[in-house]
Amino acid sequence: MIPTIKALFLSATLLVMTATTAPPAFANVADEQRVAPCLDDNDDAGQTDKVLMSYCSCANEAMSSSDSQTITEWEKQNADDQEACSKAAGWKY
Repeated sequence: MIPTIKALFLSATLLVMTATTAPPAFANVADEQRVAPCLDDNDDAGQTDKVLMSYCSCANEAMSSSDSQTITEWEKQNADDQEACSKAAGWKY
């Protein structure tokens, strides 16, 4: 069976949309080095993976790029930002 032009166009369009809309897991290695331990530190918090990723990513974004602390260390000194990220992520208490 020879694929139709319409079918080929649809397949190509879906491929391009998928490739251009899927965000990378982490923006860079430094982000990964901060976010991964945060996910591990909060693994037993009873939150969904989506909430944990959202929270840790938010905290990472709020931190200075030159900050050498872990997110767990940083959040203890930045309660307002920690609370804002918890709320934005949908953290359930």
